[in-house]
Amino acid sequence: MKYFPFFFVIFCILNACQSGSSNRGVDASLPDDFKIFYKKFHTDSSYQMKHIIFPLEGIPSYADSLGLVENNFYWKREDWVLHKDLVDESYRKEYSILPNEIINEKMILKDKPIGLQRRFAKISGEWMLIHYIGLNAIHH
Repeated sequence: MKYFPFFFVIFCILNACQSGSSNRGVDASLPDDFKIFYKKFHTDSSYQMKHIIFPLEGIPSYADSLGLVENNFYWKREDWVLHKDLVDESYRKEYSILPNEIINEKMILKDKPIGLQRRFAKISGEWMLIHYIGLNAIHH
């Protein structure tokens, strides 16, 4: 039973992809080159792996906040579960553009304050995933 949250997150990510609209769920105010990157990132596994900076800084799903204070967490290439575009209607996506061409994406469950968070940055002209927080409590 202690593995249920982990498998739930993997199930949500892997099964959230739907065929159809190319940029569905991506904010229209985002840069056009990011929208193109975002679609390819979620549909081409090789492209995705080349556009993640490993070891990837972040937070695992259902993290223990006390343990995180003591240790930094990094996602490893060999443990990475490919991300598909999360178009599930039970989630809402929020985007913010930060300084230095960083895009912060939050995918939050509509009925609970939990979700995922990713940060993408443009490095040497290429968009890269630079930070990933698995399913956890989201604070606004």
